Amino acid sequence: MAGLRGGVAAVNITPPVGSYLQGYTRGKPSIGIHLDLYAKAIVFDDGDTKAALVTTDLIGLERTHVALMREEIARWTDIPPENVMICASHSHGGPTVQGLGWDEWGWLWGNPPDMDYARELAKKVGGLVAMADRNLRPVAVGFGLGDAGFNINRRRTLPEGTIVAPNPEGPCDHRVKVLKLLDLAQYETVGPDRPAPDPKAVLFQFTCHPTIMAMENLEVSPDFPGVAQTFIEEAWHGGPTSGTGLPDGPGALALFAQGCCGNIRPNLANEDGSRFRPGTKQDAHRLGRILGAEVVKICEETEVAAGAGPIRVATSSVSLDYTELPERSVLEELAAHGVDTHSGHLDTEGRPFGDAMWARHILSKLDKGPLPSAIEVELQAMRIGDLTIVGLPGEVFMEIGAQIEASIEGPSLILGYANGNHGYYCTQASYEVGGYEPAFSWMLYTHPAQFDPANEQRLVVAGRDVACRVWSDA
Repeated sequence: MAGLRGGVAAVNITPPVGSYLQGYTRGKPSIGIHLDLYAKAIVFDDGDTKAALVTTDLIGLERTHVALMREEIARWTDIPPENVMICASHSHGGPTVQGLGWDEWGWLWGNPPDMDYARELAKKVGGLVAMADRNLRPVAVGFGLGDAGFNINRRRTLPEGTIVAPNPEGPCDHRVKVLKLLDLAQYETVGPDRPAPDPKAVLFQFTCHPTIMAMENLEVSPDFPGVAQTFIEEAWHGGPTSGTGLPDGPGALALFAQGCCGNIRPNLANEDGSRFRPGTKQDAHRLGRILGAEVVKICEETEVAAGAGPIRVATSSVSLDYTELPERSVLEELAAHGVDTHSGHLDTEGRPFGDAMWARHILSKLDKGPLPSAIEVELQAMRIGDLTIVGLPGEVFMEIGAQIEASIEGPSLILGYANGNHGYYCTQASYEVGGYEPAFSWMLYTHPAQFDPANEQRLVVAGRDVACRVWSDA
């Protein structure tokens, strides 16, 4: 079996102060920088096939923006575009990058995107992967598991009907998954009386909305995943600015990969645990350090062995249906008289987003032609030796990811916000209860109608199928 080489790199993608933040639409520009944002990459090579995994401290990306990044990567490397997975942490403290005007269905209603930043971001990601590709070295790898208990299911029905509240009885994934990479040459020269070499890279997954720095925050921030990454890197004196540059590359890099956190958030509750409270910077640092310390612990306890292939990558396109599309007369009535607003979101003129603004957007689409009855999304799977990575393009409920994972033997990472972010993918049962994710969020993503509840099964089948394909030659 072929040996495995790995290369890592990082690039700063912090936007300028004054950029509008995305996630919560505050109606105001940013006023400062809490912590820098980064894009990071690992390139894997088994001698026959190369694949790249990119992580970003961003809320998500449009599918067309992912295509631009893949084009830039192909421009500077020999990695096929279809062998690149680009993930977002889903931080709500990053710049407006969705709804860039290139996609038919994007986040078009709120903050103005910075097109210059978007173009530079695509070029930076291309150069990032090129740096990682030039830093390829034989690696030893290991996979470890731990847990962090600060996440919680956020869907509980209160007496007045509200369905956003801490639900300790609801499904939640507290696991922390870690892929550890060491430089093989350093690992093989270490004797029993010498400490193990520092990791080359640490890829870790946790399932939790990065929403500690909430709507009141006006500072650029990667939220708790950024704090955790810095904590891990500092444990080995690494990080994006450490090391001596190519060909040695940076010191130890930590890369955060978000799980299926559509219905999972930080457990920051009031004193009686009945409702969520706003988070603070102190909370972001406290919980980020808790997660980072758990990752370091897992790394120290995880055995490694010489990495081996094969590398396999597969993609699949799945059609996710909408329910009944609205009639023009209904849209015109809402555009003229709609009063319902959603989640406190504002546009840049301070106007609340709601039914009327959504209806005006959909009418503008209808004027150009029939509304689509479905949306096509990309699912992707990577096999790196014994590890399976499945990327899902949106805010996937935890139970959907768990169903896909249950079909996979061996270690796996089931990731959300991969290769795009097209909205919430909810369980069929959640539509019967209602609440923000199934009942309202599709308007915030400016879809023409609610998603079909049967999309849960479509995603599970497609996710299992694409994961199976990277093992079909085993």
